[in-house]
Amino acid sequence: MDANCETLTGLMRSAARRHVIRAKRATRRSATAVFSTSGVRGTAKEIAWLATHIAMYPLGLAEERVRKEAERHNLDGLPPVQIVTNLQLLWTNQSSPLGNHTRCNG
Repeated sequence: MDANCETLTGLMRSAARRHVIRAKRATRRSATAVFSTSGVRGTAKEIAWLATHIAMYPLGLAEERVRKEAERHNLDGLPPVQIVTNLQLLWTNQSSPLGNHTRCNG
């Protein structure tokens, strides 16, 4: 039993060593790629895009709030019969009795 445990422990240690060696190689290759001329240039572009997105994000929120208030559509003033009739006409592609409205399918 002790010999099997020692063998298993040795195998686990060698597997762990292989993983550490692979991680070191991958880190070295990644660092070489990032710190090359094109890598630094690409990193700078990514940072610039990220900074631009962060700076513009609040403006998008403000525009969305203004647009929601200006373009709000609701059915508050319509009686239920008119709502159902208009929906049925839209789905059956007929003209509306209330006037010439655009239809879903052209």
